[in-house]
Amino acid sequence: MSNTTSQSPASDVLREWRDMTQAELVMSVGITQGYLSELEAGKRKGPVALHQKIARALGVPILDTAWVIVRRLA
Repeated sequence: MSNTTSQSPASDVLREWRDMTQAELVMSVGITQGYLSELEAGKRKGPVALHQKIARALGVPILDTAWVIVRRLA
């Protein structure tokens, strides 16, 4: 796998909270919808730079994405 960080299933929660579609987010981030879908499902990991782009596109600090992941695991 690539240089990875934690999985990003939090992006779907934050994306829906921001009332964004997957299509809107992938256009902002520059990845495919399939890749985003796999990230949100926890099937893939992504590099830290990608998680930073997703957080930036959602208008949240990257720590907020980690908090949602931790809450889901609890």
